[in-house]
Amino acid sequence: MALTENNFVEKIEVMVDGVIRTTLATSVDKDGTEIGRSTRTALLIPGASTVGLDARVIAVANAVWTPEVIAAYLAEHPDAPPPA
Repeated sequence: MALTENNFVEKIEVMVDGVIRTTLATSVDKDGTEIGRSTRTALLIPGASTVGLDARVIAVANAVWTPEVIAAYLAEHPDAPPPA
C-alpha cells in the first residue's frame, strides 16, 4: 500500500481588475487511485511577487500585468501594497 501526495495548480483565473485567482489542489493517492483531495484559493494582486510560483501562473502574470493594469489596480486600491 503506497500513499502519495500530489500538489498542483488546478485552476488559474484572471479577474477583470487583473487579480489572478489560483486554485491549488492536494490529492492523496493510494496505489495510484485518488482517495482524497483538498483545495485552497490564492489571490495575487497585480504586481505581486511571483517568485517560487508555478511556471504557468508566472506566464499568466507576465502576460496580464502590464504597467497600465498595475497602475489602474493601484489607483483603484490605494491601500494595496506596492508592487514587488
